[in-house]
Amino acid sequence: MLRKLLYFLFKHPSMKPMDEKTTPRRLKRSFVMMRVHVGENGFVKTVTIQMSCGDKSIDQMAIAEIKGRQFAQPRVGHKAVAQWHNMRWEVPSNLLK
Repeated sequence: MLRKLLYFLFKHPSMKPMDEKTTPRRLKRSFVMMRVHVGENGFVKTVTIQMSCGDKSIDQMAIAEIKGRQFAQPRVGHKAVAQWHNMRWEVPSNLLK
């Protein structure tokens, strides 16, 4: 009896894992956490992913969007300095499934 049950569970087609082409994409998170280095001039120098949303293409989209931005010049007193910032980028609702 147990042998038949185990055979059914492991050999039945519905129990086999699907390939990646037919498996629907599911995101782990609806956001991407990044570490952003903003230079003295306010332009982004470096972006690193701290916490992925689960899809590499969406992570790359987040990096591209952040790299294209210009921020206010980070200052300490009157002196412009480069600074690191933690940023959260929300995944657009049309990409959530």
